Amino acid sequence: MLGRLFDSFVYLLIRVVCRIEASELEKVPRNGPLLVVFNHINFLEAPLFYLLMRPRRMYGVMKVELSRMPVVKSIARRWGGIPLKRGAPPSAAFRRVGELLSEGAIIGLAPEGTRSRNGHLQKGNPGVVTLALQNNVPVLAVAHYGSQNLWKNLRRLKRTEIRFRVGVPFKLAAPERVNKESRRLLTDQMMKQLALLLPPELRGDYARVNEIGENLIEKLE
Repeated sequence: MLGRLFDSFVYLLIRVVCRIEASELEKVPRNGPLLVVFNHINFLEAPLFYLLMRPRRMYGVMKVELSRMPVVKSIARRWGGIPLKRGAPPSAAFRRVGELLSEGAIIGLAPEGTRSRNGHLQKGNPGVVTLALQNNVPVLAVAHYGSQNLWKNLRRLKRTEIRFRVGVPFKLAAPERVNKESRRLLTDQMMKQLALLLPPELRGDYARVNEIGENLIEKLE
């Protein structure tokens, strides 16, 4: 009961300070295993995805430091956080993700690894590619933008407009040789799907998105 009250309070608070356009989230499959990749702007993503994806529960990979903070730890556990230590072998986190996917769960990951804060898309890390290939599950790009203006708008007592855009589920083709080069190529083609959902001025490291191929992407339309 306390957890549900907390969720309701957070949802109401976000709705007070933000105007959210999330109708495209209806495109997210309602069942079956899925890796959702999204751009990482700030702390708002955790509550937004958890609350807006309901009734389907979305688990998320998070940095392990958050699981060591007393209050945040409890919230992260309730919101399905999976701790991952950056720079260390991710075996435990990856095993947990694999278990959840085998049960038909939806897992959210931010391939950039760190927050951009200004909303500009950064280089993706190949860990998501490894998870997608290991578990042979669909990947879905979900972009959001507007929350980079949150603090500026709060100072002006202005609501922040946040918009979500959803792509088409796809699978990554397994390369003949899995090495650094092939993993980077797969990562760039995956990130292209995310970049195309963002306004051109927010594509950041993928501004030249049209120069990235899609030969390793199989759209599941």
